Amino acid sequence: MTFTIIAIAFELMQKGKTTATHLAEKYEISKRTIYRYVDYLSACGFPIITVNGRNGGIIIDKNFTFKNLCLTKQQICFLLHLCENFKLKNEMIFELIEKLKLNMNKYS
Repeated sequence: MTFTIIAIAFELMQKGKTTATHLAEKYEISKRTIYRYVDYLSACGFPIITVNGRNGGIIIDKNFTFKNLCLTKQQICFLLHLCENFKLKNEMIFELIEKLKLNMNKYS
């Protein structure tokens, strides 16, 4: 669950906008669960809005970074450590690692 929530956050940060259907298919969970995760991310401070309709979707502010979320350098290091030691190595893990490293560089 936690990995999926983090992956959704990174995907939104990368794309800016996506749909619940796309996320549900990608992570093999229900759209209802996607909306629960989006609500959770929003409650944690992620600037996410949902727009209904044909051109709608789940949108995050394009200028948002983890630094805006007030994560400390130690917390970003911890997330980076988790991703690097995650037993399942796939493209999403590698993308997460690169994003965390970019956010880490902002503290330098």
